[in-house]
Amino acid sequence: MRSLLSTARLTLRTFTPADHGDFHALGSQPDIAAFLPNWVMSEAQLHAYLADWQQRYRQFDPERPCWLYAICLDGSGELIGWIGFWPNVFASPYPELVYALDPCHRGQGLAAEAVAACCAELFGCSPSLPGVAALLEPGNHASLRLAVRSGFISQPPAAGDSSGKYDWYILPAPRHTGSSAIPTNSTHQGLTMLANLTTARLTLRRFTSDDFDALFALTRQPEITDILPDWAMSTEQLQGYLHWWQENYPKFDPQKPEWLYAVCLPDSGELIGWVGLWEKEGLDSPFPEVAYALSRDHRGKGYASEAVSAACSELYTCCPDLPAIVAIVKEWHAPSRGVITRAGFLPRGSTTLPDDGEFDFFVLPRPGLVRSHGVSLRKATPADAPVLAALHDAAFADHFRRWGPWNPLDSTAESAAGYGSPQMICYLLKATQYFCIESGGVLAGGIAVEGPFAGVAHVASFYIDPALGRQGIGQQALRLVEAEFPDVRCWDLATSAASEDNARFYQRCGYAETACEDGFRYFQRRLQEAEDRPGWRNGVVETAPAWYDSALLQAVFFGCGLPDVVFDNCSLVDARLHNVNATGLRIGDARLARVELCHASWGGAYLHDLARGWNGDPEPVSIERCDLGSARIADCDLRGARIEGGQLDGLVIDGVPYSELRAAWEARQASLPAA
Repeated sequence: MRSLLSTARLTLRTFTPADHGDFHALGSQPDIAAFLPNWVMSEAQLHAYLADWQQRYRQFDPERPCWLYAICLDGSGELIGWIGFWPNVFASPYPELVYALDPCHRGQGLAAEAVAACCAELFGCSPSLPGVAALLEPGNHASLRLAVRSGFISQPPAAGDSSGKYDWYILPAPRHTGSSAIPTNSTHQGLTMLANLTTARLTLRRFTSDDFDALFALTRQPEITDILPDWAMSTEQLQGYLHWWQENYPKFDPQKPEWLYAVCLPDSGELIGWVGLWEKEGLDSPFPEVAYALSRDHRGKGYASEAVSAACSELYTCCPDLPAIVAIVKEWHAPSRGVITRAGFLPRGSTTLPDDGEFDFFVLPRPGLVRSHGVSLRKATPADAPVLAALHDAAFADHFRRWGPWNPLDSTAESAAGYGSPQMICYLLKATQYFCIESGGVLAGGIAVEGPFAGVAHVASFYIDPALGRQGIGQQALRLVEAEFPDVRCWDLATSAASEDNARFYQRCGYAETACEDGFRYFQRRLQEAEDRPGWRNGVVETAPAWYDSALLQAVFFGCGLPDVVFDNCSLVDARLHNVNATGLRIGDARLARVELCHASWGGAYLHDLARGWNGDPEPVSIERCDLGSARIADCDLRGARIEGGQLDGLVIDGVPYSELRAAWEARQASLPAA
């Protein structure tokens, strides 16, 4: 075992005798002592305990591992807990994992971060180890949630544990570390699903021909077949279906997994449902789908989520190369949505099946996905925009929950000034180089790059799904983006001034803070000094800039302050003004064919005497998602113009309120005879 591990926010290191005081203070806290009373030691006991560990560190045995890490905050070095493992007292082959965290630092995902790092190091140093056990007292709900989030699955107690005091959870050792794609030549053909699984309240087992009557009765329940009409089989069809499974259970293939579990109550053996895992015909996904059903008599108790979680965990154990499992749910079916979200599935937009219409789409990434499959980038497409927008909103909602508004000087809303709308993302797909961030084909976030301009690139948008945070995805994504643009000499970005986490993250990634103003903190990462190039200007401050008689074809202004800017008798064909302060903008006697002004502050802007058709530029003008409140539109040619959606309260057309015009039109429509 290594004596020092680093995670995104923590340092895990071996204890030294100098930790005596901090260790004693932590172990004496009531919230820790309540579950770990043996850790409340006298000073003499603690001195001897730490001295004993100095000897154990030197005698590490991979076949019988024993280790203890101090959990410290990265940066300050503050000792905030410990985590370790050693042989348990019940003669189980799984070493027991034990951890504790200062209550002042709980609720931030630090314990999960430490557990992931510690277990990964253990499995790397003890390759023959079957897994790690967590023995949890029934009232320790926080540790139970942590264990489940970390990939531990419920198991019966070890044969030597007859105390009934602990609930046993096992984290299986990874059997393979693969690449980001599923290999075509499997080295795991001998793996197969367990015939029987036991959870806290259920038994999952193979179906047999003896289950026909009970299964046939379930498939007569409309609560099941209204959602799963394919299960409304005839007697002959159902008998043939069960026979097919008897033949195919032994043929399990980890590269194309198919499995069906009967869900039963352990005491009575009653069949109450099923859970299956297989490739879904017509579903555009490389990952298998989980499908499930539960008798109407046993709903509302959490059985379905329990069964789904157990089946998915077993599938991941037997399919070491599988990055994810998916689920589809009708938008209106709230109970099924609850089942899969409680089982840990993450929303990923919607999908359409040829004969069944639209479904909401969910994905369950395998535990340790980033460790086994790494991080990759791919160019985003318009089809990605709705899901990217949802991930963007989730990331900024998480920021809002922890730190407040992104920039309270601009808005107190959860979002980031409109960057997260699907329409804005579609614009950025054209205006920037926009990438999806993935791990094993699972979408984890997005990053948009403006430029490079004269060796300088700007990270315009960057977010990770908070459900996949604290796994190093962000750091890897930034490194991959830098590799995409090897000629960039300087990277810059801005983040919320409210978030200390973001600032620390960028500093760890090699960025240096350059300014903090107007609700933002600005960072740069200089790889080498950027050279000056004709036509490029960066970091220039000008008061009331003006351009006269200028050709600015395909000009790009991004991240610029342009208050009271004047363009007079200029050609701005195909120019783009993005993320600029255009307050007081004046444009006159200019050619503006296909000019884009986007994501700008334009209070007081004055646009006048503009026409289509001059110089062969007849394309219609589009104005979308713009704040035109209290705007004055006078003496304009609006023939054939359309106003679609938007806020129309208070709109007045030639002195007549729009609301009155609308009411008169509706009254006239109502008076017309039916067609």
